[in-house]
Amino acid sequence: MISLIVPTFNEAETIEELIRRAATAFSAASETFEIIVVDDASQDGTDSIVESLADEYPVRVLRRQGRLGLASAVIEGWNRSVGDILGVMDGDLQHPPEHLSKLARGLQEQNADIAVASRHVQGGTSKLSPVRAFISWTATGMAMFMLPETLSRVRDPMSGFFMLRRETFEGLDLNPCGYKILLEVLAKAKGSLVIEVPFTFNERFRGSSKMGARQIFEYLQHLVRLSWSTGELWQSRLGKVVILSALCLIVYVLYQALA
Repeated sequence: MISLIVPTFNEAETIEELIRRAATAFSAASETFEIIVVDDASQDGTDSIVESLADEYPVRVLRRQGRLGLASAVIEGWNRSVGDILGVMDGDLQHPPEHLSKLARGLQEQNADIAVASRHVQGGTSKLSPVRAFISWTATGMAMFMLPETLSRVRDPMSGFFMLRRETFEGLDLNPCGYKILLEVLAKAKGSLVIEVPFTFNERFRGSSKMGARQIFEYLQHLVRLSWSTGELWQSRLGKVVILSALCLIVYVLYQALA
């Protein structure tokens, strides 16, 4: 059984279509499934729309108070799920639901632990605007510098569209931060077999981006924490720059305090 987690915040414009298309994809592949929408206090009725579909599809909503973050929403959903295969995708239809069956099939046929929907392998593409493409490229480059060993086995570590086996998840000590949950999984799932399945990442045509200064800060914090915990901070050039800069700042603050 597949448990799909969809973290949401004000996704009323897309959530019904996503659920219907995801259910169609799973049914066409003869997969049993459940869809768990983890909603961070949406103000547009996202949760009510999900509940209205519960009689038609195996879907339910977990309501949370406040914007607690995508990564923690995914982990909470996985903890409340029953499937032996766990998945996650965004709620804004930038991840085509029709690719869910391809991820599940790749995971099973190749006996992999994690299957990632990737824009950066042969057959994968992205329809992002030039500005958003540059932001994505920059974030990926920073991750590659900070986590060179962890990310040596995957081309699209920024993907928020993937599946993994429950036994892989249950063996991880996850400390969710920010919105890039795949980075956390890859850093902690040492020795796991990761495959990438090509897909087309769509530009957003409804709703608005949730990216802001807070999300950027959390992403940087997440990178440093993961790089430190895996020991890769000392291996990366960017990590050495970060450490040197931090040491200089500490020396300066101490000097000012003692002057």
